[in-house]
Amino acid sequence: MNIGIIGIGAVGSFVISQILTQHNLTYFNRSDKSSVKFKTFYKNLELPISLSKSNQNKIAFDWLIICVKENQTIEIVKTVGELINPNTKLAVIRNGMKLKGPFLELVPEEQILPCSIDCSIQPDENNVYNQKSDAYMITPFCELSNEFQSLFSKHVISFESTDDFHTKSWKKLIESSAIGGIMAITQRYCEVFEESYYLSLFKQLILEGIEVGKADNAKLPFYFYNELEQKLLAYPKDKGSSMLTDVLAGRQVELGAKNGYISKMGKQYGIDTVEHDKITRILSIGN
Repeated sequence: MNIGIIGIGAVGSFVISQILTQHNLTYFNRSDKSSVKFKTFYKNLELPISLSKSNQNKIAFDWLIICVKENQTIEIVKTVGELINPNTKLAVIRNGMKLKGPFLELVPEEQILPCSIDCSIQPDENNVYNQKSDAYMITPFCELSNEFQSLFSKHVISFESTDDFHTKSWKKLIESSAIGGIMAITQRYCEVFEESYYLSLFKQLILEGIEVGKADNAKLPFYFYNELEQKLLAYPKDKGSSMLTDVLAGRQVELGAKNGYISKMGKQYGIDTVEHDKITRILSIGN
């Protein structure tokens, strides 16, 4: 199949490392890049790549896999529009909610697959992306998901199809906003949660997120916080987050997909989100 990868950052590089080799890949990225360097639990990959600016070769893309952050999405809608044909399917892999929204004017909704990935991926000092945890890809339960999964090697990514993608997305949002928000404002890795103050702040952020998520019809069990705390405490001390990576690199933080989204939805439902509001204000100064 002809597959276009839009966004060759941490997630895009991981996707490239796992797509079956029989497929033809074309690469698109905002900034220049000449190679993908990735280290998984199973192999090291260094792949020379040549970026394309447009579909100059008139490729009929079967899939476009979009791996850009929420705050970059609007920029690439025009690019996507220039690459699609009537049969092109889109897989949108990013943090946040309502992933289909920006692309609904380009292709029919049934040709868009929203994807949530849970995998800690961190760049090292040599700009090699390192997989730091197991990879889970969650998609809605549909035939399009089955087709998408067939593009990949199965031994690194665990796929899950769900009939309640809305709840799964809220769970990921609540967790990543709490962890990433604290890391971003402190500019510290997971060792920060050894301090009782930040563990308490983590709990407050999670509880705020749960209240907002429930108001937005997410099905969140009463023991959800305990699950997240156990998961957090099992992480290695040097685990980071995408929000921390962006802060350390001086890049814009995707607040609209994380703490800022919870704050916004809290206001919509009349729910106080004091701690998410604070983090959003602090990080907005740098944005």
